[in-house]
Amino acid sequence: MDALSLHFETGKIHGLLGRFAGVWTPGATMPDAARNVADFTPIGAASEAIADAWSGAWPTPLHLAVLVGCAVVASAAAARLFRWE
Repeated sequence: MDALSLHFETGKIHGLLGRFAGVWTPGATMPDAARNVADFTPIGAASEAIADAWSGAWPTPLHLAVLVGCAVVASAAAARLFRWE
């Protein structure tokens, strides 16, 4: 896979995550199923946690757990796949 196609595939993934995170569609206007999926995406959990903190409330444990889980998975994948060459 060349760099251009990798960039294109990464952009598609970011676009999909952005849609579910409420970046382009406000969460209040999403169907219930899409809103439930958004709670388990890293961008969706981060945006909800930031919105909660901005309004003066504590972020929900679900959103914090999703963010911690994503950080653990990404760290494990980086430790497993990254090699200095």
